[in-house]
Amino acid sequence: MKHGPGEVFLIGDLNVALNVKRSSSERIRVNRELLLQLLTKHGLTQNVESPTHEQGSLLDVVCCSEYTPVRVKDTGMSDHSLLTWYAVLKPNRSKRQT
Repeated sequence: MKHGPGEVFLIGDLNVALNVKRSSSERIRVNRELLLQLLTKHGLTQNVESPTHEQGSLLDVVCCSEYTPVRVKDTGMSDHSLLTWYAVLKPNRSKRQT
């Protein structure tokens, strides 16, 4: 996947359980929906498809404007999984004006 200049990535542990829907508390459902609305508003896709925490929650994200496959691996070193993905970043070659 090639990503051009100006591409936005949102990556990290957001502590919002994205894989819970109906069985969780109202606060968790509201936070999930607000985050998904924010991503949509900014044209971002959340690419992690499986739980990233040892208790079964999807808390860690890799978001960008296009689908990018993300591998989730339990290393046994943390309560969170290791996320890996492939992205080719193209440098911004425009010249700065001084």
